[in-house]
Amino acid sequence: MKKIKKVLEYVLGEEMSQQKTAMALGIARSAVADYLKRASAAGLSWPLDESLTDQEIEDLLFPVSEKKKGLPQPDWNYIHNEMKRRGATLMVLHEEYLQTYPSGMRYRRFCELYKKFKKTVPTSMRQIHVAGEKIFVDYAGHTVDVVVPKTGEIRKAQVFVATFGASNYTYAEATWDQKRPSWIGSHVRMFEYFGGVPKYLIPDNLKSAVTVAGWRNLVLNRTYQDMADHYRVIVEPGRPGRPKDKPKVEKSVQVVERWILFRLRNMTFFGLHELNHEISRLLEELNSRKTKRIPTGRKQIFEELDKPALRPLAAQPYQYSEFRTQRVQPDYTVSINNHAYSVPHTYIGRSVDIRITERMIEILADGQRIASHPRSSVVGGATLSESHMPDNHKKIREWSPDRLLDVAKFIGADAVAFIKFLNPEALSEISRYKTGTRLVTLSNEYPQGRLNAACLRALKAKANGIEQVENILKNNLDPSSKSTQLEDGLSEHENVRGPEYYN
Repeated sequence: MKKIKKVLEYVLGEEMSQQKTAMALGIARSAVADYLKRASAAGLSWPLDESLTDQEIEDLLFPVSEKKKGLPQPDWNYIHNEMKRRGATLMVLHEEYLQTYPSGMRYRRFCELYKKFKKTVPTSMRQIHVAGEKIFVDYAGHTVDVVVPKTGEIRKAQVFVATFGASNYTYAEATWDQKRPSWIGSHVRMFEYFGGVPKYLIPDNLKSAVTVAGWRNLVLNRTYQDMADHYRVIVEPGRPGRPKDKPKVEKSVQVVERWILFRLRNMTFFGLHELNHEISRLLEELNSRKTKRIPTGRKQIFEELDKPALRPLAAQPYQYSEFRTQRVQPDYTVSINNHAYSVPHTYIGRSVDIRITERMIEILADGQRIASHPRSSVVGGATLSESHMPDNHKKIREWSPDRLLDVAKFIGADAVAFIKFLNPEALSEISRYKTGTRLVTLSNEYPQGRLNAACLRALKAKANGIEQVENILKNNLDPSSKSTQLEDGLSEHENVRGPEYYN
């Protein structure tokens, strides 16, 4: 579903060609055309109505009747041979297929199966770079030794390289590794250095960028895609083992290795800050350097060609995020690093996406945010919102320690002493709820004096719950109950002899 949205955004919003969109998303051009055709038939336009969920969009584009399996297959050998004829199109062949099988597969599925059947022939062509359109990014093959001051350990720093297609204007920096946080951080600083955002990012197929590599089934890492969405840039990774897809960065890496890294070979660095300071100085020289091939220098070409064509930076730099998928537990929470965060109780049992930043936890379902919390470092703790609770759970939370003591004050001093003995602060929310509601019920069933006296007796017996107070009252074990029965019994019981009996 996310790729369908991207197709609509790129073609309708960004006015990209269908071929470019297909290459950027790693899908067939016929699939792009089919998505657009379905969107038009469903009356969808860009931007999409924000109230539509992913499921609703999918139902509009792909009715249930189209999701049936076991549809009749055409003769793919015949289809493949027909496609060799001049003027042949899959659309016409699909129409002929439907004449034989009126309830057969839809055009999109027809194209997908044909693409799997036929063999592809690789082609090569010279790339023409439009001003401000593409930034190529990669890591240099060479590393730089850096001494860790505290331990004396020598670590090998990785060197991130980025370059524009049109001007060859280059950015480089050193990081400790090529892992996702370093990779994303380098991009954020790269955008700041260039002062704008291109239309395309062309990375290599390293794991920090691509989860599933491959020309046909490309899946971007979710954090990398999230960063691209933040800056509104299209990621178009080069194919694995195809350096011709990214010749600019291959050449720029070579230039950086020769012009910068080779010059650093005899220097000793104590920390990344020192190394990056020297890289920055040499980078400025590289971009200003005039050569026979670039007589005005990279920087001047960048200022004249690329920079005016760049899109403005996002209002705020991208904040590094990680993503997880979890099923909402029966207590309507998800867990991050052994800390529970609540979501609306109606999502119990459903799978949700979790976006984790340095300061926030966001929970999403069907692409919509359903909850957000400040991130907590308390292991074993819980961050809960009353708005996420069912009504009966909200009532439980209403019984705070202060409220429990306030109810006891209306009954008497002994009741207050008994509740303090139970220690409301140490009681769980459910225990406070049960104690408070039962105390209110007993105050309605028994006189205030008896209930207060029963609390006194329970206190002397060091009872551990309101149940003992209730048993004292039910069995008439409270002192006030005994005295009342004794006084009433002397004047009413038929077996009691009066003082006159002894005269």
